[in-house]
Amino acid sequence: EAFFYGCWTLPLAVYAQALIFLVLNAAFLGLIFARVGRAQTRASQIIFSDKAVIRCVRGKFFFAFQVAEASYFHYDPVVEAHVRAYAVLHETTGGMNKEQALFQTRVMRIVNPNDELGGMLFLATPQLVSHRIDRWSPLFPPVAFQPPTLTPLIAEAQQLVVERPVFPGLVLREEDLDASDGFEAVLEERRLLREALTEHESALSEASTDEGFIFHLPMSQVPDAVAGRDALKEASSHSTKRRTPSASHQRQRCSLPPRQGEGAGLRSLQAFREAVRAHVHNSELEVIVVVEAIDPASSNTFQARHSYMGEDIEFDCRFAPTMSINEHGHALLDWDAFHTVRPVPFNSNVAVTSSHS
Repeated sequence: EAFFYGCWTLPLAVYAQALIFLVLNAAFLGLIFARVGRAQTRASQIIFSDKAVIRCVRGKFFFAFQVAEASYFHYDPVVEAHVRAYAVLHETTGGMNKEQALFQTRVMRIVNPNDELGGMLFLATPQLVSHRIDRWSPLFPPVAFQPPTLTPLIAEAQQLVVERPVFPGLVLREEDLDASDGFEAVLEERRLLREALTEHESALSEASTDEGFIFHLPMSQVPDAVAGRDALKEASSHSTKRRTPSASHQRQRCSLPPRQGEGAGLRSLQAFREAVRAHVHNSELEVIVVVEAIDPASSNTFQARHSYMGEDIEFDCRFAPTMSINEHGHALLDWDAFHTVRPVPFNSNVAVTSSHS
């Protein structure tokens, strides 16, 4: 009978069964979709180099490693990939009562790719990630901050940096300070050029453009302009060769501490390298690298992590070339060479690498 002979409990049981069935169906479908669409499986395609390197380039020390994405079947590149790095180490406080602080986590500023721009990566080709070992770096040896000592090795290493950053404070980068100096030198050069133009404004009329300076002269002033042009060339060439800040700027810079590599000889750089090697070993330093990206298939975010211990770090080495062109003109990536490092001369002037970003 359609109304169950007036029994109200049977319709209630049917409605409860239907409701439970719908809830179970939704739960099982959600679990299956979450399992199949989980983006963490994509993290297994992010490949890190087995070794990291520390090398000296033009008086500056860099820590670097490689990362790339392995593709299977159809390649669908990840979206918004970016990298971060942390150092976990044991530290000893200074002063009379020395105290050991275990498992301290320190942020490592990334130079390439620039972490101020998000540290973005294009993982279709191997990318070289580099960190400069400056006074804010956790890889910087503490002996360089200690008072002068009679030990020859430490005394040589202490010639690179004399002032220690105050904690707590911002973790800066020496590269930013060097870049600001270069920008100030360009501004100083333009100022000297404008002063030279002002001195000869009686013969020249200046029209400033984005490309440089354009001079408009009437024909009657051409003979007078020749002398002004020669004087302008002499002043501009002199300012270009100097590229030095003004006297007031030099007085301001005198109060700053010397930076890493300024006035340091080969012996000081070699001593600093050995101090870095000893610091990595004594502090049991471990570098943890995190690459975060979005899987385009599921739009889910995933992370790939890797760590480098002291035995995984090679000094005075670079990564072997990995990219080549096959007989069909297509790009070919050699994964065997991806993990290969080669020795390089100490303190080389040109850093030729197999990959960059």
